[in-house]
Amino acid sequence: MLTRRFAIAACLGLATVPGALAQGFGAPPPEGAPPLPPAPVPLPERGMGYPPRGPLPPPRDDVYDYGIGEREAVRIARRRGLVDVERVRRGRNVWIVSGTDDYGEDLRIVIGDDGEVLDIRRD
Repeated sequence: MLTRRFAIAACLGLATVPGALAQGFGAPPPEGAPPLPPAPVPLPERGMGYPPRGPLPPPRDDVYDYGIGEREAVRIARRRGLVDVERVRRGRNVWIVSGTDDYGEDLRIVIGDDGEVLDIRRD
């Protein structure tokens, strides 16, 4: 019974809504009505951004040139006799790779950013 009353009330409510929307959106407001707010300014689409101000700077050739990476340093150390890598750390413009060789001796290899082996120490 309750659902039937709810359905009837909903239908009656919907019957009055079209009368309220009968005035078109393009029709001018009636005399004495407050003025309509200005239309919103469209925002730029996502990813478009705003145009750059002035000319773009010329491309640079030396951007982000840090030399060899950690993996390449480990490869160079393995070519020099390192078998088990225990630790790889970054020093000032060098990679320090520590581990053991074939005989179980501790080995530390210092490799420069250009890939050159600077020092090999056996402990």
